[in-house]
Amino acid sequence: MKTLPIQDLERIAGYYQANHMDFVGASFLITGGTGFVGSWLTEALLYLNREFELGLKITCLVRDISKAEKIFAKYSPRELNFVEADVAWLTELTGSYSHVFHAATPTTDRSLKGDLGNIRASSVLGASNLVGLLGEGSKPPIFLHTSSGAVYGPQSMDLEKLSISTPVRTSSFSDSISDLYARSKIETEKYVNEADSQSKILGINARLFAFMGPRLPLDQHFAIGNFISGAVTDKIVMIKGDGKSVRSYLYAAEMTCHLLFLLSAGIPGEFHVGSDNGFELSRWAQIVAEVFGAEVRFLNEDTSPATRYVPERDFRIPQLEYSHSRDLENLARWRDWIAQSELP
Repeated sequence: MKTLPIQDLERIAGYYQANHMDFVGASFLITGGTGFVGSWLTEALLYLNREFELGLKITCLVRDISKAEKIFAKYSPRELNFVEADVAWLTELTGSYSHVFHAATPTTDRSLKGDLGNIRASSVLGASNLVGLLGEGSKPPIFLHTSSGAVYGPQSMDLEKLSISTPVRTSSFSDSISDLYARSKIETEKYVNEADSQSKILGINARLFAFMGPRLPLDQHFAIGNFISGAVTDKIVMIKGDGKSVRSYLYAAEMTCHLLFLLSAGIPGEFHVGSDNGFELSRWAQIVAEVFGAEVRFLNEDTSPATRYVPERDFRIPQLEYSHSRDLENLARWRDWIAQSELP
């Protein structure tokens, strides 16, 4: 798989310096390192390690080592170590780790592999298994769990933005994949907070929202990815419904910056990682069409009610102010990256 755009890696390096982060000599254990979020975090650390000679030790726990080796082919075994195992059933860990990044939760049909049990096993059992295997050191490791805005449940169209203080969902769960995912994230958050209270870890629950950028799957349930897939293959951005649903998309390089900041700060608790600038999907479709030179077409096949998924900005995390021109610039970079890669 093609490496990430150098402009994005340079942006991340600039953010690292500007916010006085210090990972010198740190050791990272990463789960879900071949997924969208995990691969961005891993490659960013690898780039920072080369750029600033940080002396990092980075270990990725992966289910498919051949896939991991393709994604990170540019980097040597001295820079990145792979352990092939299922995080839920791992029996031992060698070495000690200052930082753990737990992102191993299936979110696509490919990663689920038809087994809905993978959702809870990877997230909840994976977290408890990791903490148990980490053991007790002189200093508890910083443990970041990639949670989700899904923990709040469906957002009312009348609620402009979800607050970090909004209570998490406690009832009315169905057996749908989305509800199984939300329940698993809520349960994992509770476990991380409990382990933090026992001084086993410094537990961070980063509630992730919606993102855009290289390596986002274009053939799954991500609207922005579907728009781009149509624009690339047919020069048509297709909207299945009326386009009234509202989404905000944070570019992946900025997402990675925010996650690195949380890992550096090591402050326990819940945080939002996402953009607070929400627009109707019809507008996002128009923006994608503008960048990719495509037309927008409304199919009106989906008659379900409009939905909203927009967080409040988390001012504890340093971030750039929103600008429409940067959305265009980021989409153009994603377009160019796709053009030089195999279409997912």
